[in-house]
Amino acid sequence: MDHQAFAQLLGNYGEFLGAIAVFATLVYLAIQIRQNTAAQLTATELAKADVYYKTADGYSRFYQMLADEGLAEIWAKAHRDEELSATDEVRLRAMVSELTYAGVAAGLNAFGVVGGRSPDAPSTFVAQEIGASQKMRRAWTRIDEELRNGDLGDFAEQVAARLPPETFGS
Repeated sequence: MDHQAFAQLLGNYGEFLGAIAVFATLVYLAIQIRQNTAAQLTATELAKADVYYKTADGYSRFYQMLADEGLAEIWAKAHRDEELSATDEVRLRAMVSELTYAGVAAGLNAFGVVGGRSPDAPSTFVAQEIGASQKMRRAWTRIDEELRNGDLGDFAEQVAARLPPETFGS
């Protein structure tokens, strides 16, 4: 075999080995992409489960507050626009805050993190509760400011847009 034929043969073997290496690399990349996709799907499902949990937990904490007779009375007084002591005003604000953050979690659920619900439902529910009386509206005002100063201004705007007009300016 002459030198030129030998060089040609080595070139052919090199191309063949290169093709095998490219094929092996593509197979490896396909396996990595598949594993990465599976990991992302798992992470997405875990995030959805976390949002469901936080939504349920938020509403559960709120309703547990109302199960306390004293807090339920404060809530009822606020709905009737009766006088509240300074301590009861603080408790009312805590209850409205708990309801609001449960609504925020439900809003995350509805806005596509989990999906399948009306995006307006959580803010409408919160607005109906706090729009029931002037006392509820006053308790909401400070929470509204906190939300607007943080990352939840959109939710605060949605709630404010759904409040009955007679509660504005109080």
